[in-house]
Amino acid sequence: MKTLPKSANDSQRFAIYFSPEIDSNLHSTGSQWLGRDSSSGKSIKQPNIKGVSSSYFYSVTKTPRRYGFHATLKAPFRLNTKFTLKDLCSQIHRLSALSKPFSINLKVQKLGNFIALMMNPNEQKMQNLASQLVENLDQFRAPLHQKEIDKRRMSNLTASEDKNLLQWGYPYVFDDFRFHMTLTETIPCRSDQEFMVNAASSHFSEDLDRATKVNSISLFVQESSEADFLQIQQFALQK
Repeated sequence: MKTLPKSANDSQRFAIYFSPEIDSNLHSTGSQWLGRDSSSGKSIKQPNIKGVSSSYFYSVTKTPRRYGFHATLKAPFRLNTKFTLKDLCSQIHRLSALSKPFSINLKVQKLGNFIALMMNPNEQKMQNLASQLVENLDQFRAPLHQKEIDKRRMSNLTASEDKNLLQWGYPYVFDDFRFHMTLTETIPCRSDQEFMVNAASSHFSEDLDRATKVNSISLFVQESSEADFLQIQQFALQK
């Protein structure tokens, strides 16, 4: 992983994600699917999928590749100027020490019109972890710019999601949280969606056949609006 930045600035965004352990098979297969390893920042050759051109596969994974293989727990935010990056890391470390490791089972599914690795939405341990991080790290989040709010509202948010956006900086928290590890862009054609579900199910078959361990949470940074997200530190769940 990358060295922690010495200081934060307004062009940076930080995010708290679930990302598999770097030495795990899921990290390897997820990074290969997207074509980039978020812990090293290096590009990776994507798998060959029968019936899909390499150019289409590269384009349909463009945005997920930029964010890295992950599930969002605390969505990207600019750091409040009242705090330093060291302050943020200290709080993440404190919170991670309050949670026990646990396991989840994943399945490739459609979420709207894109494809993702998802889990049973009733997995309360993951729900609790995400909610704890959203609430207890929010003091470190700088307020959203109006253009960020306007951009989010283009997604036709529900009343609950809009309230979350204004209060927590992200629509999909607490009762509106849904764990997912994004694998594709939006795919308009239903038959193409089904094809990619089957392709992803085959690619991740080993990981779908066994429980995924949640042993840590990860801090990611985006150095500028044009930059890819990089995983810079993992914090072990220790309780």
